Amino acid sequence: MILGIDVGGSTIKYGIFDREKLIEKSQLLTPQSNSDDVICAINNLIKNYIEKFNINKVGIGFPSVVSKDYFVHIAPNIKDFINVDLKEKICEVHKNITIRIENDANSAALAELKFGVGKDLNNLIYITLGSGVGGAIIINKSIYYGDSYGAGEIGYTNFNFDETNYSVLNRNGILEEYLGRKQFTNYFNEKYNYNVDNPKEIFELAENNNADAIEAFAYYGKLLGIGIASVMNFMDIHNIIIGGGLIKAHKYIIPELDKSISKKKLPHINHKVLVAKYLDDTGIYGAMALVNGK
Repeated sequence: MILGIDVGGSTIKYGIFDREKLIEKSQLLTPQSNSDDVICAINNLIKNYIEKFNINKVGIGFPSVVSKDYFVHIAPNIKDFINVDLKEKICEVHKNITIRIENDANSAALAELKFGVGKDLNNLIYITLGSGVGGAIIINKSIYYGDSYGAGEIGYTNFNFDETNYSVLNRNGILEEYLGRKQFTNYFNEKYNYNVDNPKEIFELAENNNADAIEAFAYYGKLLGIGIASVMNFMDIHNIIIGGGLIKAHKYIIPELDKSISKKKLPHINHKVLVAKYLDDTGIYGAMALVNGK
């Protein structure tokens, strides 16, 4: 049996798997105090479920760059999570079971590669649309990590070189500052004079044939397509899998995204855009995929 854990800034979601079949899931609030309390919550979760089920493998998806040795320099969405050795604080506490820890976008990409719409692909770019715009690169059915295990951050593609309004310099004009959940919601409210709280409400408006919501998602697709085409041209990878909560609005996003890619890609690229299999519980399926088959 496998325990899959998806660590997020607000919640820690987890599921019990028999192979790739999810048989039980739940979640708890992510401690907002310090890194030690977050680690304690994860360790207690592992301990409790080892005792409750015959757990022999644990996969953990983590919202940060995770080094080869499971070291995290900083997890931006978790308070005070700086310079934490996950190998020492988690793996070595539970020495009798297999534990693998990975960046959450990388683990979600593995789930699609092993069990989802990427099963027949050798190379692909995985993109997740949620609080930000995350990504992973698969080459010859393996994650491409880069020199410091941070490859795939498509959200940091420089999109507007004239943008100078953001206080953190490396975020000036990047794709994520246009297409993140908060940023897209703010764009919609300001442009169309609404007061919605999140993209889910924009999606509900679109489902009720609201022209403003449909136009906003088309704009979202256009910008995302430009970013994707840039990565495709650079990497010469033709297959894109898109997951995350926002892609549930795919029927409004993908047509304009496809047009945008077609205009910006190099002629030799025969691009294909696929919607991920795992749109719900993506993180725990990704965590399961880390250790399934190992």
